[in-house]
Amino acid sequence: MQESQTIPAVSFWFFREKEGTMMERNLLKDQFAPKLIKIGSCDTIENFWKIYQHITKPSECRGCDFQVFKEGIEPMWEDPHNKEGGAFSFLIAREGSSVFWDELVIAFCGGVIPFYEEINGVSISTRKPLIQVQIWFKRCDQALIDTMKKEIGSFFMIPEETNIKIRIFKKKKVMKIQEFENKGNRLCLQIFT
Repeated sequence: MQESQTIPAVSFWFFREKEGTMMERNLLKDQFAPKLIKIGSCDTIENFWKIYQHITKPSECRGCDFQVFKEGIEPMWEDPHNKEGGAFSFLIAREGSSVFWDELVIAFCGGVIPFYEEINGVSISTRKPLIQVQIWFKRCDQALIDTMKKEIGSFFMIPEETNIKIRIFKKKKVMKIQEFENKGNRLCLQIFT
């Protein structure tokens, strides 16, 4: 029997707010963590497909989040691996969301996404009519963020006119929100402190 090819170890996570309730924008860790479910972990292609084939496609579900993070990192900004980082966040149409999510997850789990060493995980939220995608990175260096944004956008063929928000995580509360103009598009930077 042939051994399965190894991949970087990852964990799959799931979050769903109770039916009929509105999701609060920024739940604290003690409110969010109990609702977060670890689906499983894998470090081989075979085990990846054993888990991934049973996960509902984003275009087919509403009201939940799916996250894939490097093993040992929880999909919360309070996790020590995420605290000094942030996330690229953008919206995509529900119709194309499943194909985009497949490509993003496979590139991340295969370690071929640009700047893999800087990325902690990826997530998708199906709670709104448009689907929110996030790519979480581990450290905030403006030159690095600018380069990552450009190369990741190119790798996944994200149209230049897409409004990509950059969330910078630092502790618990929003200190300030700054808006910048970027080639005619609104770019929002949230700084937590």
